[in-house]
Amino acid sequence: MQSFMLGYMQATLACYGMRRWNPDLTQPSDSLFNVACRFVVVGTFRQALVTRTYAAYKIPLKYADSYDLLSKIYDHIVHFHYAARFRKELDNPGSVLTATELQARLTRRARVRSFTLHVLSIEICNSCSALEGPD
Repeated sequence: MQSFMLGYMQATLACYGMRRWNPDLTQPSDSLFNVACRFVVVGTFRQALVTRTYAAYKIPLKYADSYDLLSKIYDHIVHFHYAARFRKELDNPGSVLTATELQARLTRRARVRSFTLHVLSIEICNSCSALEGPD
């Protein structure tokens, strides 16, 4: 991410009197503080889209004008997904980190298994071709 955009995000946080972005997941999503957090994120994301900071991700610019859509996406990610993880962590401390580590380990195993099967299939095909010999 461009250093300009990071500075812009920090300046936007400062305009709202915040030192860091940290929504209160114990309050409803429409609480005054959480609404300010949403304004900061959606506003800076829109600015990043317009300045082509995320050009590598090929996000259409038409979404920069859709505040309602971006707001709904923000609410889903923060107040549904991360709030669920937050509540799970409150109920069972360390469980989210353990689950994240386990998922990462399983993903790595799946990649290694897939690569191994791919290499083995190539070796088997090469072996079969060598056994058949030239016609």
